[in-house]
Amino acid sequence: MDQWKKITTSWRGSLQKWLSSRFFSGFLVVLISWGMYFAYVWPQMLYFDERGLQAGWVGVWGDWAAHITYANVFALRPLSMWLSPHPIHVNSPFTYPFLADAISGLLMRFGWNVVDAMIIPSIITSLVFLLVIYAFYFSLLKKASRAFIALSLFLLNGGLGWYWFVKDVIANPTWETFYYPPQEYTHLSKQYVEWISIVTSEMIPQRAFLFGFPFTVLIVWQLYHWWQKNFTGVPWWRIIGLGLLSGTLFFVHAHSFMALFIICAVLSVSKWKQWQSWLGYGLATAAVALPIAWLLHRGHMGSFFSWLPGWFANPKEHGINFFYFWWVNYGLFLPLAILGTWKAKLYRHPLVVSGWLLFALVNLIQFQPHVWDNTKMLTWAHFFLVIPVWYFLAFVWAGKWWRKILVIILFLVVTFSAWLDIWHFTRADKNSYQMWSREDFQLAASLNAASQPGDHVLTGQNHNSWVVSHTHAQTLLGFPGWLWTYGVTDPQLAADINTMFRGGPNAIPLLQKYDIRLVIIGGPERADMKANEAWFAETFPLEFQGSEYNIYRVAL
Repeated sequence: MDQWKKITTSWRGSLQKWLSSRFFSGFLVVLISWGMYFAYVWPQMLYFDERGLQAGWVGVWGDWAAHITYANVFALRPLSMWLSPHPIHVNSPFTYPFLADAISGLLMRFGWNVVDAMIIPSIITSLVFLLVIYAFYFSLLKKASRAFIALSLFLLNGGLGWYWFVKDVIANPTWETFYYPPQEYTHLSKQYVEWISIVTSEMIPQRAFLFGFPFTVLIVWQLYHWWQKNFTGVPWWRIIGLGLLSGTLFFVHAHSFMALFIICAVLSVSKWKQWQSWLGYGLATAAVALPIAWLLHRGHMGSFFSWLPGWFANPKEHGINFFYFWWVNYGLFLPLAILGTWKAKLYRHPLVVSGWLLFALVNLIQFQPHVWDNTKMLTWAHFFLVIPVWYFLAFVWAGKWWRKILVIILFLVVTFSAWLDIWHFTRADKNSYQMWSREDFQLAASLNAASQPGDHVLTGQNHNSWVVSHTHAQTLLGFPGWLWTYGVTDPQLAADINTMFRGGPNAIPLLQKYDIRLVIIGGPERADMKANEAWFAETFPLEFQGSEYNIYRVAL
């Protein structure tokens, strides 16, 4: 009891010191600026109107159809069906890092509507994200103003896309061009700009990133603290405990897990005499990560890694000059990072070295089938390279007045493309896309009433299928674009689905083989799958229908 009193007294003292510190006043500035920004944009990202459920950004329209599908696994299916089969591939286990979606799914299971279950956790995790990143930079740079600038440099990644904005203004010099920038200036594929804003491409659409990145930063922060003091006085149970916690990253955010591995390699090599501590941490991490890897993948997901020197500059992709590619994608940021690393002698700092090593690996290895997904590793490189950029800007600032003006100009040049994109992003009235109509939700409720959890259904492969996203039924094969990024290919199943949709004698044995209970035929099935609806109407009874959909009961 006395020990518990000591702990609580120490905790209260630390909290009071923290609340009265410059750290807290700096974080208030973060909340008033970045926090208010996210509090404003999140409710616009997913909302109901008279037509149905709307997405306020193309990335949400594209990615959140998958996230809502995965959330509904936990909302609508029994516990025994949570991990197998995969909701969009009947022949695979559920392999996606599902923690964020599981939380939303459980909230829906307890009665929350889909918008609240998706948006409220996103707002909370965004604020936690800002707190963790700000606190990490504060611990390294020692002042609130420095940490705020570093946080802003991190969030405002971008290159020279603003050059094309200037061209757009010259071509159309109206207030509307400023009020609603006509393009994403961190994503101009025709101009080879692919390093998209972290805010618009990762924080908003990629829910696993919003959970996994700050979680990993906290782990790295603790490991770096121990590294600084040579693990002196750190009990083994804490090292093992952090290792076990680190292993869970595999189903929180796999790219952050890979980045953590590289960061730990740099930390351990830089002080190799601590090898026993690192070995204990590594074994504890593996004890959790390897079973999760086996449980989630089990050889179904194919090979993710391939050799791709130059990344997007490689002849397999854009095939352009490597240095030009990074000039238009990163602008002055990389030269400033190089100058800062040299001027502040940060080539000895393990976190900065980790940043440069991660940047090198991004330019050598493709980490996932979708080449753009290397940005998830590039984000980690960027996170650490902000440190030398800040040091160089601080060096230039410490001088005459004109040097301060130069720093402001450099900051704007480095971040202006991102400013344009996060402003463009706020215009949900211009960026909205319908995900599902109100009738789609009614049809999903009817299908749930007419089926059992896990019943196999034959349906189309459009990414926002109401059947796949909002029912407890099991589709055979979902949106190919998602499956490809997961490394899943199943050409035989795809061929069998096409045969079933064509109907006729060849369809009967396949409908029996895959134990199909219901066939859904609507616009996507007619247009994309060339469904032979006349044959289904003759062969099977109509279970129910909507304005565009007919659902047939398979009775064989």
